[in-house]
Amino acid sequence: MSYAPPSEPPPPSAVDSSVGQYGQLIDTVAALDAELAANLPNQESYVAQLQGMVGSKAAELANLEKRTKKEGKDARGMKSGMSFKAIGAKLKGNYDAKLAKEEAEYMNAVQEENIAKQALAELQRQLGEATGVLNGYRAKQQQAGQLRQQIDALLERVFNGPTPDFPEEDAYENATNAAYSQYLAASQLLPTTRQVDQLLAQAQGNLSNAIRALQSADQMATVDLFSDSLFVEMAKQNGMAEARNAATAAQVCLDRARSLNPNIPNIGSLHVTQGNFLLDVAFDNVFTDMYIKQKIQKSLHDLNQSYSVLTGLVSWSRGILAQQESQSAQAKAVFDQARAAQTAKRVEIMNAKLGRSGPAAPPVPAVGAGAPPPMPPRGVQNGYGAPPPQVQQGGYPQQGGYAPPPGPPPAHGAAPVAHGGYAPPSGAPPAYAPPAGTQGGHYAPPSGPPPPAYGGYPAPQPQYAPPGKA
Repeated sequence: MSYAPPSEPPPPSAVDSSVGQYGQLIDTVAALDAELAANLPNQESYVAQLQGMVGSKAAELANLEKRTKKEGKDARGMKSGMSFKAIGAKLKGNYDAKLAKEEAEYMNAVQEENIAKQALAELQRQLGEATGVLNGYRAKQQQAGQLRQQIDALLERVFNGPTPDFPEEDAYENATNAAYSQYLAASQLLPTTRQVDQLLAQAQGNLSNAIRALQSADQMATVDLFSDSLFVEMAKQNGMAEARNAATAAQVCLDRARSLNPNIPNIGSLHVTQGNFLLDVAFDNVFTDMYIKQKIQKSLHDLNQSYSVLTGLVSWSRGILAQQESQSAQAKAVFDQARAAQTAKRVEIMNAKLGRSGPAAPPVPAVGAGAPPPMPPRGVQNGYGAPPPQVQQGGYPQQGGYAPPPGPPPAHGAAPVAHGGYAPPSGAPPAYAPPAGTQGGHYAPPSGPPPPAYGGYPAPQPQYAPPGKA
């Protein structure tokens, strides 16, 4: 009969080997929480009360110091015999009584000031001691937070990945991972979307400033028709220069937004006419003034058209941003719920290993049913922030400012009407035709096949773009 050595026991699992450390951590945290719950709120209230008392006593001491200073001045003036009170007392024959009264009032003020100083010093000492105790409790509060982080790290180290001994924990972990993936997919477009929205808003503000400056130049151009004032000419040129600078700033913002999202359409012309101050002064007559006014009105017309399109783009961008933020917040809430359920299940398992009772973990959250999908790809859903109608159709409605007369402008050399305007021909205006190319007034959706899908949801794009027509 052969000898069979005794079999070695199987090595302890990761859960079994970590139960002791887990028990020490949760016991320490429980003791700290009990101490903090019993003392921290009372200590915070006590410190706040002492701070109020110190403030009140300091204000009282300041008033007493002013009173002491005043009483000392009156007593010294009475004692010198040179003050008005001293001279009046001597004339009335009661100088000695007045002097004794002033000195007594001064001594009383000094005594009250000293008492207040001592009381303030005592309150400050008590406040220092109470603050030290409060800082100790807050240090323990921070220690409890660090221990909780250690517990979370311990649970993650023990249960991360497949755990054949606890398949129910794997279900919670899979749900948490799925919720986290959806949260990332719903949030990765937000930084670019926010930046594009900010740039479009800045461009709108700059273009609004350009329109106001050009309206001012148009008013000065009207006045210049009936005057030869150099001041009016300078104001007109300054208005055009200011409008050009603001329009250039708006174009810079639009170019930056288009670099992040190449599908941002061209909003129209931002050109502002450029006058010549020397020529306007040297050849100042009613015909050149009317010619400059017509050029200003044409630029104002173009800026108003562009502002109308840009206003629609800003509104559309705000809608896209709001939807993405809402989806990201919903996905974050689902992920937090799944992570809390996973932690509760892990705590339940560890408590069972320790032989302790505790609350049961909630059921595995249905992440696939409750979590919102990430943003759909461009052009899939027209309801997800379709471009404004004026961009889709190529039309440019007027919004405020200068409204151009119907019909095209007259040919060069036509006789102007009074007030420096021009007389348009009768009939309906022609339809607007956007410039050729991809930068016209029409939005062109991206070409090519739709992005691949994963996990039942479209893959997130590296940057957002205005969706085209479905």
